[in-house]
Amino acid sequence: MDISVGGRIIARVSPTSQYIQRLLGAYELVFQFEITLLPAEGKTHELTITGTDVAVRSTSGEHRLGLARLDEPLIAEQTARSPQFNVSFVLHLLPHQIGAIEEVRANQALSFILTPIGKSRDESYVSRIHTPWPIDVPQSRWLGMLREARVFDVVLIEIPMPVNDVPEQWKPIIGDLLEAQRHLHRGEYTAVVSSCRKVVQELGQMLYSDQDWSRATLDRLCNDRRNMTKEQREAAVIATIRHLTHLAAHAEGEGGVVYTRNEARQVLALTAAVVARNTGP
Repeated sequence: MDISVGGRIIARVSPTSQYIQRLLGAYELVFQFEITLLPAEGKTHELTITGTDVAVRSTSGEHRLGLARLDEPLIAEQTARSPQFNVSFVLHLLPHQIGAIEEVRANQALSFILTPIGKSRDESYVSRIHTPWPIDVPQSRWLGMLREARVFDVVLIEIPMPVNDVPEQWKPIIGDLLEAQRHLHRGEYTAVVSSCRKVVQELGQMLYSDQDWSRATLDRLCNDRRNMTKEQREAAVIATIRHLTHLAAHAEGEGGVVYTRNEARQVLALTAAVVARNTGP
């Protein structure tokens, strides 16, 4: 790897380490390099690097992850010697972003493409730096990085919220699902479950064209579960979610309960998953 300006290599770049470190509710993906400026030949270049743009490449294509920062810009000037600099680029990642990386990785190795953000200046010109630095991370190493950062303590599964380009008949269902998500953000946990109940009720009626679809499905689950088809078992999952949310429709004095954040999050994840399952490919 190198840093080139106008067809001339002004620095050599060697990756030294990559690792993930855990923060409160997030992670940092760290790329460490050793950068060696080459002795000046003719014009002397001053090099400035402020960060890198990071993309990940897998069998599904190349996907941009974001900007990795330096604690402070690297500013160095060529001399007759070859000074070396150890730098760490830090990319901030939320858990769902690591889940997305796992989705595109598809049980294969990963390649990270880092494109430095910076410039080179000599007495005549200022040039942007755009030489990409590819870093291959074998599957075993990537899994080791996840394990060391305790990423596996959290289940990393992307559940898409299907909100764009949905058919007209799906819009009420998606509207109630988004309302459940808004209730979660506002800390209204019983309202989350109540909105999810509306979602699964509407979903069941759409899929099975029967007002009483839930009762019939659960009766079959109780009486004939061994002979149920895959489709009937999936219907039973939706009916069970509806059954789980039933108490949210009642006041506390009428048998209703107050739901916690963990309970609301569980119900919302299950509901979003079955909606995505039935609206996606």
